[in-house]
Order: sequence, then C-alpha cells, then structure tokens
Amino acid sequence: MKKVIALMCMFLLCAATVFAQGGNSNEVAGLKLPAPKTVEYDAQFITVTAETKGAVKWLVLSTSQKLKYKVHKEDGNEVDVGIPPEESVITIFAIALVDGKMTDYARTDITVKGPPGPGPAPNPPASVVKLPLHVTIVEDPTKRTPEIRDIIDSAPLRAQLESQKCITRVYSKNDPKLVEKGIDKLVATMTMPVLIIQDSDGRLLFSDRLPLTQSGVLNVVAKVLAGGK
Repeated sequence: MKKVIALMCMFLLCAATVFAQGGNSNEVAGLKLPAPKTVEYDAQFITVTAETKGAVKWLVLSTSQKLKYKVHKEDGNEVDVGIPPEESVITIFAIALVDGKMTDYARTDITVKGPPGPGPAPNPPASVVKLPLHVTIVEDPTKRTPEIRDIIDSAPLRAQLESQKCITRVYSKNDPKLVEKGIDKLVATMTMPVLIIQDSDGRLLFSDRLPLTQSGVLNVVAKVLAGGK
C-alpha cells in the first residue's frame, strides 16, 4: 500500500512539473492517450481511453473551475471528462503499471471553444419623416441678392419640391406667421437668409443658412427625406 502511495505521489509530482513546463507526449512506451483535440463548449462530456495492458491512474487539470471528471470504476482505463461551458483548456495526465513497472506519464489536451460573443448591435430604427415637409425660406427683403431671388422666384424649383411632397413658403424675417409656425424665436437667432424644414407635425428637421443655389436646396431636402439632417 505504501508503495502504491509513493508511486502516486511521484506521478503527481512529475505530472505537475511537466504541466508547468508545457511538454510531454500523448504516447509513451506501454501507454497511449488520444491525440489533443478541440471541442465546442456545449459538448457536455468526452470519454478519454488509455490504450495499455496495465492499470491506469489519472490526473485531470483545467483552466476552468467548472471542471468535473469521473474514472470508470469497472475499467480504470477510461475517464469521463465534463466539458466546461466556457473557453478553457483541459490537461489530462495518465500513468500505467505494466508488468510490474510504471510507464512514463502520457499527456493529452482538450481545448474548449467558448460560446460565440454577442452579435453586432441592431441598427437603430430609421427616423420616420412625416409628410408633407414644410420648407420655409426666411429672408430680409431689403438684402435680397440675385442668388436669393433666383431661388425664391424659381417655378421649376417649386414644382420639383412639390413633386417630393414639400410645401414651400417664403417669409420676411418679421412676418407674424413665423409665430404660428413656432419658429420665430429660432429665426431671431439666425443670420438671414435661412432655410427651415419641418415635418407635418411641426417637428424641426433642418435649420441653417439658405444654400445659394437651387441644387443646394434640393440636396438638403433629399437628405432630410432620407432621414438625415
């Protein structure tokens, strides 16, 4: 009995030394373990069989604290190893008593792949633009330039905006209707001329200096319709 205990202590000491050094083979004279393998985190368990003519002693270690294993009582040559449900490495040592002599220790590793990480965050829902859009141009008539006049007096521009479900209005900076539209205080803080776009509920979607070309106005409206500002 004392001899067996001494042999086991020697086995544990040697196995721990090899584990720290990261070496050793799964096959030695008189004893063979399965080659190292990789399994998924949900594999539940795996049976490791030692090919030998003698009795086997096992030592199972893991980087996971959730490790569980059980040696077959009826056949010490097999051990059932529970697979931790997380990324980890299981290291299995074995030694066999063959014809009264201890073999060298054999080692094999089981690498456990962890569960997949979280997928990409879902895209935020697209902002719903309620039509028709209210496209408001506010200016100071005393400072109207040819560029501003070209935008305000353009029938083709108005027609194109109307085709995009836009209601276009032009007001002077002191027009009382700005109060009705709820943009008088905003306009008071801006430099003329300005372009303000609201949805059908009056929600402000855009406010900035008026682009000085018709194409610039159309580009702004297109971005608002696409959900941008």
